[in-house]
Amino acid sequence: MTIRRYLTVTVVACLLLCAIVVQGTHNGHLRSVSAAGLAVPPSAGGPRPEPLQASGDLVILESTDDGIIFSLEPATIEREAHASATDGPCLSLRIDGYGAGYQAGTPDLPVRVASFAIPADVSVALSVLEAEYAEDVLDIPVCPVPRPVMGTEPEEPLASSQVELWRDPAVYQADAFWPSEPAQLGEVGYLRDLRMGQVLLSPVQHNPVTGELRHLTRLVARLSFAGTGPAVGAAAGQRLAADDPFSSIYPRAVANWDASQMGANAPEPVATGAPAAQSVNWLPPGVRIRITSTGMYRITYAELQSAGVPVGEVDPRTLLLTQGGEPVAIQVIGEQDGTLDPEDSLVFYGEAIANLYTAQNAYWLSWEAVNTLRMASLNVVPDPSLPQVSHSAHSLLLEEDLRYVSTRPSGEDNDHWYWIFIRADGGPQSETFAFQADRLADAPEDGSLCALLRSYSATTGTHSCALSLNDVPVAEAIWSSGEDYTVCADVDSSTLQNGPNEIKVTCGIGAVSGQTDIIYINRFGVAYPRSLEASGDFIAFTLAEQSPSRVEIPGYSQPNVTAFDVTVPERPVALEIDVLPAAGGYVAHMQPSASGSESRYVVLTEQAYLAADDMELVTVRDLRSAANAADYIVITPSIFADSLDPLMARRSSQGLRTEVIMLEDIYDVFGNGVADAEAIRDFLSYAYSQWTPPAPAYVLLVGDGNYDPKNNLGRNETTYIPPYLSDVDPWLGQTSADNRYVAVHGPDIFPDMFLGRLPAKSIADVETMIAKILQYEDSPPGDWQSQITFVADNPDAAGDFRAYSDALINTYVPTAYSAERIYLGVSPYTSTSATQQAIRSAINGGRLIVNYAGHASTQFWASESLLRFADVPNLTNTLYPLMLPMSCWEGYYINPPTASGADFSSLSEALVRAPGKGAIASFAPGGEGIATGHHFMQEGFYTALFEDSITELGAATTAGKLNLYTSTA
Repeated sequence: MTIRRYLTVTVVACLLLCAIVVQGTHNGHLRSVSAAGLAVPPSAGGPRPEPLQASGDLVILESTDDGIIFSLEPATIEREAHASATDGPCLSLRIDGYGAGYQAGTPDLPVRVASFAIPADVSVALSVLEAEYAEDVLDIPVCPVPRPVMGTEPEEPLASSQVELWRDPAVYQADAFWPSEPAQLGEVGYLRDLRMGQVLLSPVQHNPVTGELRHLTRLVARLSFAGTGPAVGAAAGQRLAADDPFSSIYPRAVANWDASQMGANAPEPVATGAPAAQSVNWLPPGVRIRITSTGMYRITYAELQSAGVPVGEVDPRTLLLTQGGEPVAIQVIGEQDGTLDPEDSLVFYGEAIANLYTAQNAYWLSWEAVNTLRMASLNVVPDPSLPQVSHSAHSLLLEEDLRYVSTRPSGEDNDHWYWIFIRADGGPQSETFAFQADRLADAPEDGSLCALLRSYSATTGTHSCALSLNDVPVAEAIWSSGEDYTVCADVDSSTLQNGPNEIKVTCGIGAVSGQTDIIYINRFGVAYPRSLEASGDFIAFTLAEQSPSRVEIPGYSQPNVTAFDVTVPERPVALEIDVLPAAGGYVAHMQPSASGSESRYVVLTEQAYLAADDMELVTVRDLRSAANAADYIVITPSIFADSLDPLMARRSSQGLRTEVIMLEDIYDVFGNGVADAEAIRDFLSYAYSQWTPPAPAYVLLVGDGNYDPKNNLGRNETTYIPPYLSDVDPWLGQTSADNRYVAVHGPDIFPDMFLGRLPAKSIADVETMIAKILQYEDSPPGDWQSQITFVADNPDAAGDFRAYSDALINTYVPTAYSAERIYLGVSPYTSTSATQQAIRSAINGGRLIVNYAGHASTQFWASESLLRFADVPNLTNTLYPLMLPMSCWEGYYINPPTASGADFSSLSEALVRAPGKGAIASFAPGGEGIATGHHFMQEGFYTALFEDSITELGAATTAGKLNLYTSTA
């Protein structure tokens, strides 16, 4: 994954936009912008960039129906030697206007991305026509791309405040040029309705072994189009709506922009991969049935009545159960007479769900269905002459999700949750894990034990662990640090015990003083032969492929035993069996299937059926209706809906088509009742492509969320709207990638709508932030709107933050504005306390923007804590700035509370939630990043604000991210 992709995604993920916050410029004079919520359509006035056919050192030579030919003549390389680094001295190379390298540990060479408007229905290929180089041999290697130094203590909150210049041996010890090609085809996708193709340009290549350096002096390349798309020409064959909300940012997004592309004949939006119509029309009214465990469920007449089903009006023969939009076979006891009677009931097989966001699966029961699905019946009363099967292979999954580790996924399911970690310092260290095994069979088959382990760190670069079961050695695991590892071994069935058992994991075997071995335990799998005996009037068992046989299952307390073949979970089969009395109880007799594959069964009494977690009669809005229309969509849990009225009234008065969509409705219609972030994205994709045009442009999420929506940690904080969790950060791993919610036109990650979030934990939070929005919009012009404060951390290996800030001030801030510098270590801010006080005073005095460049953690700026979470309650400002903290972590809004219950919200959240003070919005990072990438986003933002008169925050921040796309690889 490239750093460009990462930065774009994670910054959007924590875009805490509670308003369009920018009071912009017009011909150098202040003007108040009426805006809010997330965005307001751009005004017709204000300058816009001229058609662009040359972008810096890139010139378009030819644009035809068949493709685009362009040339590149990079500027001179700027060189700077570094006297010391992790692996010795190195050379820094830069070209003005180019980004830095993107892959940690590889040579940090200038890179750039050129984006071009391309036709909608063509394939794209890149070919280099000419390439001229200047060559050199370096005495010292090029410096590597820095990587953050992450914390090495698993008990400490994950954070980084420094970087290291580590050289990847796979690159620095290879006799080859890095990168291998000067130009490569990048991502092709849609920015709303504008199709773009990107070219990754690497004008400098370096061979670390020979010291050779190749500097491109001229490149001519061709983007070729093939297919049936329309004629291209300079306009790339696209027609875009003149009032497209993205019209203000299109011109700088591509190198071949032509204003003639803006017209009335825009294409209809098409969201590739948009959810199709459901195969079963289950749309409520109906009963949503939530379950947690896998097993046989029984729903009674009384439960249906309590859930609100009109039992007196329902013909049970029309009952239909679905899951995930697909029918599930059910057994309706007593349906033959066409009426629901008090003794009637419904039986189905329910499955647990594997989901990041919820432990509850959902089934839907509706009525008046024409096509229903019932369980088939099969007589399996056994032939007594058949051989008897007395045991089956039984599997236990032993797993507890007690620790979240974003940086360390493991297993095929990319799991980030772990049971415990083992830290061995200078010698072996062990942990034990207890479990119960019952009904062990006296059988010749062996059992097995598997463990999924995950590396955290190892001084030697290698982990060494041993597993034992009930003090009997079972297996050893030796593997390289940085990876997960699954160890499995056969276990003699005599090693297991009926009742309590114990697994011991010992790590750090052979470690000596000064060596540390840290690993995480994810889960265990235990398999053993188990006797076919009921426990608690219930048994679930699996039989492997076998010849005809019979099964006798003792242990039932009563004769009303029922059996089901659940080999196909959505098509269970009701089995007719024999139940005969035996000493002290009853025995079930059946003949399993003699199929050529594994088969699964459940045999139980009426008392052993599972009960649903909850049942609710639901009627939802038809979100799939093409008659729906909106420019501005607000997604909220119903608890916050009434508090949104003032904001929605304001948006409607500004001419926007507004819609408040209940999160619960989205889950029901697009998630089939399951709480899942993907359902939110599916809804937005559907609304974008299927609702009455023009497509929605602004999306506001109302509600906070965290990485523990299932409450594994027991912190009991509600996730109102979940973060879109994804492994997008090269260093942090999994984090919020909320940009995916609005990347709906095609499979790319370009945003197609503007996105913001009110990170509310309560109704009071919603009311506070909306009040601040409305107050901000209604505020009269004032001197504070011409004042911008730039705060900078002290320079280090991660970057010269003062220089970055100076470049922004000198290049982008108009002379009509006052740019205040608060740079740590620069007089008069030579002490931490003086710097802290100056920052607080600036905020309290009122600022249009407070810009920060430097290191950060979730709740403070820089290791010196220049601005802290704890400072927010003591702020006194009533004029709210936009916060632009271009750092790491500061917008990481997905932390739940600490174990002690302390609020672990990000500094950005605290500032925007603070009643009557703090910030109006924060455009902040949701993970790790590098300074050059942050700087490109700042450049794009300030260009949009001050040069292009883009004063709505959604568009300005998107312009910042697009500048990153067009500057780095």
